[in-house]
Amino acid sequence: MSTFGVFEWSDFLDLAEDLAALPDHDAAARTAISRAYYATFHAGRDYLDRAHIPVDRGRNAHFQVQTELQKRSTEIGLEIALLHSWRKQADHDTQSIPNAETLARSAVSLARETISAIEVLA
Repeated sequence: MSTFGVFEWSDFLDLAEDLAALPDHDAAARTAISRAYYATFHAGRDYLDRAHIPVDRGRNAHFQVQTELQKRSTEIGLEIALLHSWRKQADHDTQSIPNAETLARSAVSLARETISAIEVLA
């Protein structure tokens, strides 16, 4: 939870988990996928900030975070790239997403695993 004006990006993942649990709600599933990605993206960006690796604050930031994390862990880089592709589908595709609820739960699970892996990077 946010305190003293600092937003906790992990709150996005908690919200994503709640939304992913809603049955038969395509908008909730899509939002869960998106929030799961952004929780992971910000965990990666925060790690890079702590490692004194400057991160672009514009549209290139997504690719940069993926690339920099992949240099440290191929698995983390691939996982965040997968979450990013799911997020783009959820946020931009007008066609129905097959098994959106299942994908939302998978996104939340993958995001939790990836964030945990980011947190133990040296």
